[in-house]
Amino acid sequence: MSDLKEKETQNKKEIIKEMTPEIEAKIPIYKENATRDIYNRNTYRKFNLLDATKAVEWNYAKSNFAIPVVLSTENALEMQLMRNFMALNYKYYQPTVKKILKLKTTKERATAAKELQTTVENDIKKYMSSRNSDIFRDYLKEKSDSYVFTMNIYSPALYAWWSFIRDEFNVPLEEELNKDFEEGFALQREAGIYAVITGEEVAIVSRHPKSIYQDESNNWVMHNTKGQAVEWNYTFQPYDCYYINGRVVEKELFEGVLNKTFTFDQFNELDNEDQRAAVMTLIRENHGEQGMLEFLKAEKVDSWTVDHGDHDILQVDEITGEYSISGEKRRHVEILELYKTKDKHDWAMDSKGNLGAQLAWLHEICPSTGSHYFINVPPEIKTAEAAAKYARPSRVPDSVPLLWNSAN
Repeated sequence: MSDLKEKETQNKKEIIKEMTPEIEAKIPIYKENATRDIYNRNTYRKFNLLDATKAVEWNYAKSNFAIPVVLSTENALEMQLMRNFMALNYKYYQPTVKKILKLKTTKERATAAKELQTTVENDIKKYMSSRNSDIFRDYLKEKSDSYVFTMNIYSPALYAWWSFIRDEFNVPLEEELNKDFEEGFALQREAGIYAVITGEEVAIVSRHPKSIYQDESNNWVMHNTKGQAVEWNYTFQPYDCYYINGRVVEKELFEGVLNKTFTFDQFNELDNEDQRAAVMTLIRENHGEQGMLEFLKAEKVDSWTVDHGDHDILQVDEITGEYSISGEKRRHVEILELYKTKDKHDWAMDSKGNLGAQLAWLHEICPSTGSHYFINVPPEIKTAEAAAKYARPSRVPDSVPLLWNSAN
């Protein structure tokens, strides 16, 4: 028996080594099949509690656990809130849960669970509007993470890769295992479950977001300068997801910049360069170059074009994730700009500690994320090149020329 297993292992290794261009060309098809319904909103639209209940009950049964009552929420934050609220008040809800679990069919249980879900939602709304709501919100910090690979956002991707290996390399599964493999992932696809928090008697699932916005030219990072990068529906708790170039931006900051209520003074108080970059990206993409200059009350005083020459373009292997040189080259030219405010400010200080100075920034665009960075530099600097030197670590003397390690 051990010899047979060893032979099977050797055969599988030999098969995997037989990757051909024809097989590799099929990878985008599998990826498209895994993500299509998420991006075209079909996964969001078709969600219903009955199909979610079927998927959860199947997974519990396959794991030899007693089936739970299944409740649903409109977003992942509501899922967490509902779980915490029910944990705090479970003695109150448990009699209803026990009654639902005695029902004979999945449809009957899902129908009764929907009534319980509405009750819990209304109770949460009342509690959150009460003077004790802060206690409940604090309890949210005690998160309950639950990863069930057959019932979450990553399930279609896992199915795609595993079925790719099975089908394209002719690596068959045992008949019963293959049946479970297909059935389990099919139930997740039909249900449209984004995530689940599992419990002994209650499982709570979240619906998928309505829309997802990503930057295709920047490794598909979350990015939207017009609104939320991930848009969720909600029943009792909105879930705000603002991202600029893959970095989280607080709702208040995002909307303040968009509505032009975020002030120049508030910008100067930001000590996080990524947040400052997000502000500049939002202003530039929504109000243009002129809007950015008006916000900063500044003018461009110098620019410096840096020609990095031709660079090798890297490619990533879809199977191993390893990087290699593609054989293609790309010329990268970078423009660094020096900006200064037109006016001096009583509270602004130059590098010698004198008050009543201008404000100055070195503007550069990150080649990997596309973020617009405005780095504070002393106002007495006169050129963009000198500003770039100043932005280096303080231990590097100005006499040392700029050296570029990578231009991406």
